[in-house]
Amino acid sequence: MKKFKSQPVYLSGKSILDFWQRHQGRTSPFLFFLCLFFSAQLLLGQETAEFKNAWTKNFLGANANKGSVESQGNSTIWVVEKTANSNEIRLKNNATGGYLNCEKDQKFPAVGNINPEWWSALWV
Repeated sequence: MKKFKSQPVYLSGKSILDFWQRHQGRTSPFLFFLCLFFSAQLLLGQETAEFKNAWTKNFLGANANKGSVESQGNSTIWVVEKTANSNEIRLKNNATGGYLNCEKDQKFPAVGNINPEWWSALWV
């Protein structure tokens, strides 16, 4: 049985163009653009959200590596990252790139780098 070596998939304009040029005679344009469409849908699986407090009307944000409640702005936009085979999500702050977690303090969440195995950065 012949074994195939897996190739990494890079979704940049240059790599897509290179792929098209290498396979132009062997791949139908319809199939190529169909694959491109579904790849784009996977990339768009992450969505951004803002969380507004019903009482104060302020938003969940990130300030000085801590979670905060503040008026709407760049630091109140969160990227919702779905985890594989699970209902949990990770909340990544769009401005800082840090994740909301309660690894060190369960009363006051932090925003920063995480270890992928931390359950303290998973939310439902």
